[in-house]
Amino acid sequence: MTTPGAELWLYLDAVTGQQKGPVPLIILKKLLRKGIVQPQQLVWTKRLSEWAAIVNVEPLAAYCHVWTMIWYYMAENAADSSKEATRTGPVTTQCLMQLFVKGEVDGMTFVWNQELDGWKPIGEVPLLKEFLQEANDDLDREMKLQEQASEVPIEYQVFENELTDVLVAEDGKQYVFDTESKTYITPVDKINEELACLQEALAEAKIEEPIALTVLTASANETNVDIDAAKKHKKKKKSDKWKRSKKNTWAYVNGLPLDVTVQEVHDHFAKCGVIQSDIVTGKPRIKLYQNKESGGLNGDGSVCYMKEASVELAVQLLDKSQIRPEWPIDVCPAEFQQKGGDFVKRKKKKIDTRAKIKMFEKEKALSWNEGEVNEPAGLRIVVIKHMFTPAEIEDEAYEKELQEDIYGECSKIGEMSKITLFAKHMDGVVVIKFASSGSAARCVEIMNGRFFAGRKLECGFWDGTDYTHRESKNEEQERADKFQEWLEEGSSSSDSEANDEEQKTKQDEKPAGAKEVHSSRRIPRVTAGSDDSDVESNDDAVNLNVVA
Repeated sequence: MTTPGAELWLYLDAVTGQQKGPVPLIILKKLLRKGIVQPQQLVWTKRLSEWAAIVNVEPLAAYCHVWTMIWYYMAENAADSSKEATRTGPVTTQCLMQLFVKGEVDGMTFVWNQELDGWKPIGEVPLLKEFLQEANDDLDREMKLQEQASEVPIEYQVFENELTDVLVAEDGKQYVFDTESKTYITPVDKINEELACLQEALAEAKIEEPIALTVLTASANETNVDIDAAKKHKKKKKSDKWKRSKKNTWAYVNGLPLDVTVQEVHDHFAKCGVIQSDIVTGKPRIKLYQNKESGGLNGDGSVCYMKEASVELAVQLLDKSQIRPEWPIDVCPAEFQQKGGDFVKRKKKKIDTRAKIKMFEKEKALSWNEGEVNEPAGLRIVVIKHMFTPAEIEDEAYEKELQEDIYGECSKIGEMSKITLFAKHMDGVVVIKFASSGSAARCVEIMNGRFFAGRKLECGFWDGTDYTHRESKNEEQERADKFQEWLEEGSSSSDSEANDEEQKTKQDEKPAGAKEVHSSRRIPRVTAGSDDSDVESNDDAVNLNVVA
């Protein structure tokens, strides 16, 4: 009989409903701790006759119970150790483990909850033993990665400038050093500057060829001057040499099946972050390496993420995971080295300017926001799907009531700055921008998987997707025909007066004080209180700007 620790589990993705896995129990627990998998999601293993919620299946049910358990602990005074410890709480097991990792509590810290006879040191509580071991393993893994980074040979370490790459001003705003202007600018300003240059280049490319030839002829007399300037610039240019990139967004994988596909690798690694797309082809930047002799795959590959933090998460969650049943893989940060003795500079591909603009716009969507240090703007924006249907939102009363309900419920989670309803989107999309990423994360935790008006909500962080609706030619023609019919009907004043009289009669028949209420739609209520204190849209989106 298979032991619980050796069981392989399948689970359903809460957003797409697709089957994921198989993964061992230790990985599934790690997904629970990271919040990637929620206790209400369905799982399956060989000993189960049907899919069941995590909270109803052992040993995961007991694990979730302890993970959300409430504790009190004796916090020592950091400023004066001679003072007595004070009772602090309540906190969940998750928060307690975060304090343990930060060093604010340790194995000798006394804790208590309703299931204990009295106050006991954390290290002597059987319920916390497994979580403490997992926290220690995470710390050991992080220290090992830091040691590996410090052991990089000196010849691979590049120090181009002694200037600091990142500067945090007194007002808390973050700046980066621009090598061209030799000044510190905000990351968003840098992206906007590059985006403006590309858009200007795109506009110039649309100029007719005769005009371009005229400019070329007019500048022929300045050829000698340009050559001299180019020579001076060339002297200042640094010599070409291979340099190790400071930012590594590549994850290396070993042990892949020899018949694996790019899509299969993409689906397995996408759970840890957004995978970059090739700027020319639009395909995911995933490399599957081949055997030079046979020409087939050799089982190695690499995956390029949008953010560097996704690589670390992939190492933690996917290393030793199974991409197929009984087929484990090894995952680690990719390390690139120079091939051969001499550095041969690779020729840059000629990239369409439109593709560059698209890339920079996506980078801007996921870039650092203004005024908040080390907090991605994309992690403050939440997308909720299936809140309504396009037919329902045509009713103005329904739309207004929906906005009020969303504001009333989400304001309990945290401070909001903007609510956007994409009225014409088939998925009933609502985008909410919070003031902090903590509030957004809590919104995802509460709203994802909830049922609303008979529909299951999908809630997640915004990934830069444009949800604005663009009419097809058929829809545009249909709208024009309806408008023409409306004009023709409105040409008869008698018909208009009759319709007004009929409408007035219907209103008089309603009882006094009657109000239309859409009782089938109620947002799940959440408990008030939270410590956590842009999406552009077209005419199909309804914006509700929140005034603090």
